[in-house]
Amino acid sequence: ENDGLGLGDGGIIHTACATARFIAALFYERRVLPENLLNQLVNFDTASQYGLGVERETTEWGEAWTHNGSSSGYQGQYYYFPSTGVVWV
Repeated sequence: ENDGLGLGDGGIIHTACATARFIAALFYERRVLPENLLNQLVNFDTASQYGLGVERETTEWGEAWTHNGSSSGYQGQYYYFPSTGVVWV
C-alpha cells in the first residue's frame, strides 16, 4: 500500500517477508534492475557510505547494505549482506 501522503517519497507499507523477497530479488538474484542501474544504487560515497537510497554499514557480521524508513505508525529496516546473500528485515 502506498501511503505517500502526497509527498514525493511515496512510502510503502509492506510485510517483513515481502520486503525480504524484494531485497533478495534486487541484490542477490539481480532481477529487478538492469546491472548499470543496480551499480548506481551501490556506488557508495566514501565519506558518507551512502549510495542512491542504500547505505553501506560495517557490522559484526561484515559489510551490509541497508535502508530504513517510517511513516503512519510503521517502521522498518533491511540489511543485505553481499558476501553471503543473507537478507535480514
